[in-house]
Amino acid sequence: MNMTSLIFSFAGLMILICGILAFVLRWFLFSSTESSVRRLDEEVERKQELQIELGKKLKKIDEELEQKRKEARELSQRMHNDAEQSSKEKREEIIAQSRQESEEILNKARESTEKMRRELEKELDIRAVGLSMDILNKVLTDKGKGAFNQVLIEEFIENLKVTDTSHINADVSEVHVVTVSPLPETYKLSIAKILQDKLGREVLLKSVTDAEICGGVILKFGSLALDGSLRNLLRETGVSMQTQMEAQKV
Repeated sequence: MNMTSLIFSFAGLMILICGILAFVLRWFLFSSTESSVRRLDEEVERKQELQIELGKKLKKIDEELEQKRKEARELSQRMHNDAEQSSKEKREEIIAQSRQESEEILNKARESTEKMRRELEKELDIRAVGLSMDILNKVLTDKGKGAFNQVLIEEFIENLKVTDTSHINADVSEVHVVTVSPLPETYKLSIAKILQDKLGREVLLKSVTDAEICGGVILKFGSLALDGSLRNLLRETGVSMQTQMEAQKV
C-alpha cells in the first residue's frame, strides 16, 4: 500500500470519525436544547400557576380588605348612630328634668302666692270684720246690741232645726256652746232638745263666752263646728259680695 492510499484511508477514517462526532454532538445538543426548552416550559407553566394562585390570593385579600372596610364603616355608622341616640336621650332627659324643675318652681311659686293670697284675705277679713264691728258698736246702743244678738241666736236655733248633723261623730258626747255673753237657759234647752232629736242621744252642753265672735252662736263638736256668729256672718257676706263683684267684672 502506498502513501497515497494511506492518506486517503486516514482521511476517510477522519471524515467518518468527524461525521460520527458531529452526529453525536448534534444529537447531544438537540437533546440538551429540547430538555432545556422542556424545563423552561415547565418553569413557565409553574410560574403561570404561581401567578394564577397569587392572583387568587390577592383577589381574596382584596375581598377580605373590602369586607373589613365595610364592617369598619358599618361599625363607625353604628357608633355614630349610638352616639346620636345617646346624645338625644341625654338631651331629652336634661330637657325633661329642666321642665320638671321649672314645674316644681312654678308650683312652689303658685303655692306661695296662694298662701300669701289666703293670708292676705284672712287679714283683710279680720280687718273688715273688726271695722264692721267698730261701726256696729258706734251705731248701736247696748240695748240694740243685745237685741241684735238675740235675733242672731234665735235665727241660729231655727236654722239648726234643718241643719244636717249626720256628719257628727257618734262618739261626741259634749258640745261647747260659744256666745258673747252667758246663754239664757231657754235657748240652751232649745239647742239641747234639737240636738237630742237629731243625734238620737243626749249630749252635754258646755257654755263658753268669747267676745271676739261679736254675737250669735258657735256650736263645737270636737274638731267640727257650726258657726252662726256675727263675725262669720260678716266674713261670709263680704266674700259673697266680692264674688258677685268679680263675676260682674267678667
